[in-house]
Amino acid sequence: MICDLTALSTKEEATIIGFNCDKGLEKSFLEDGFLPGTQVCIDCISPFGGPIMCTLRDCKIALRRHDAAAITVQVTA
Repeated sequence: MICDLTALSTKEEATIIGFNCDKGLEKSFLEDGFLPGTQVCIDCISPFGGPIMCTLRDCKIALRRHDAAAITVQVTA
């Protein structure tokens, strides 16, 4: 299943396949390690539209929901 990062639930894993944003934000994602082919796991989803905490290459990163919605992933079974 292909979706954006906000569609995942807690403890669900996926593989990053691309971005749906402008080049500036895409560059920021790449600098933070969000590279296509990288596994990402959702650790915690804050209520009321708060940030999403995810693990990426053994690092925990918090993303605003708007930014997380720009990351396209494929859910791993």
